Amino acid sequence: MNLAELEIGRMAKILEVKQADLANKLKEFGIFKGVQVRILRAAPSGCPLVLESGGMQLGLRKEDAVFVNIAKLEQV
Repeated sequence: MNLAELEIGRMAKILEVKQADLANKLKEFGIFKGVQVRILRAAPSGCPLVLESGGMQLGLRKEDAVFVNIAKLEQV
C-alpha cells in the first residue's frame, strides 16, 4: 500500500520511499523508514495531502505520495 491510498485520519508506518530524490527531501523533514505519519486532510481536489509526523505538518503532492510504501497501523 502507498501513502496516496491511506484514508484521512489513519496512521501508518513508512516502509520505503521508492524514489531517491523524494526520500532525501522527506528525510530533511524527519520522514523516513520506520516513522509514523497520519494523513490530516487533503485539498478539495485531493492534492496536496497534509501529513503529520512528530508534531510537524507537511504538504505532499499525491503524485509523490505513490512512491511512499506504508503499513497501516491499527486505530486506537
